[in-house]
Amino acid sequence: MRYKRRIMQNALEKTRKLRVLKLSTIAISSVVLVEVVLGLAVSSLAILSDGLHALLDALTTFGLFFATREALKPPDAEHT
Repeated sequence: MRYKRRIMQNALEKTRKLRVLKLSTIAISSVVLVEVVLGLAVSSLAILSDGLHALLDALTTFGLFFATREALKPPDAEHT
């Protein structure tokens, strides 16, 4: 019984990690969109550069999502 419970908790933890990373990616991508559009609309180099900086954060979070998804896969014959 404990074994099944631990497996279920582990699966829920994996799902939670991916959900948090997905939400983070969406949130920072929204910030990028707003800052770039606003920076272009008001011709503000400071806001535009901050938006481009946030784009790097979004790309990093996007990469983390895929890396975490791969890391959470169960071991197989080639990857133990």
